[in-house]
Amino acid sequence: KYDFYIIEDDYLSELIYEESVEYIPFKWLDRSDRVIYIKSFSKIFLPGIRIGYIVTPNIFRESMQNSKFNTDIATSSLMQRALELYIKDGAWKDNISYLNVEYKKRYELMSKLIDEELGDMVTCNKPGGGLTFYLKIADEKITSRELFLRLSKKNVYITPGVLFFRNMRDGDRTFRIGFSQTDEGKIKKGLKLIREELETWHI
Repeated sequence: KYDFYIIEDDYLSELIYEESVEYIPFKWLDRSDRVIYIKSFSKIFLPGIRIGYIVTPNIFRESMQNSKFNTDIATSSLMQRALELYIKDGAWKDNISYLNVEYKKRYELMSKLIDEELGDMVTCNKPGGGLTFYLKIADEKITSRELFLRLSKKNVYITPGVLFFRNMRDGDRTFRIGFSQTDEGKIKKGLKLIREELETWHI
């Protein structure tokens, strides 16, 4: 009806921690060849492997193949072979099970601490999976870019939401925090420092 395409970037659908969450790809619902489906293995295999695949509408297939070739000619054969063995031997199932157990602990801790530490200072729609939380600052005077600068001086790093949107209806009051590369102690310390910074903003 509106003549647009959807880019579906699926890199974390294997990491779901809440039973109520069901992941259904847009591509599975695609009946008009309008979804460009991208799958990455960097988060569920090795962060540096940079291997994935794309399922594209026929209209884009040739141009995307040409772009791939002109960018790097071909993906490393060694990395592709390693990924093949990882999948063929069934190791990927064991690894994903392990990741779900470990990340679920951090996810639940961060979810709990967001409620306890940040309370009514932010709003958060719990994702039910993945590796990040996306928060919105309640105080309209506070910007996430300024919050980022203040927190970075304390070795706490957030990602300002303006980086993810072309247009920000609510201004620059959103930010993302992740838990994949940190332990429980650092999660507790980081959220405490975010709370302290929000509390002392106008002091």
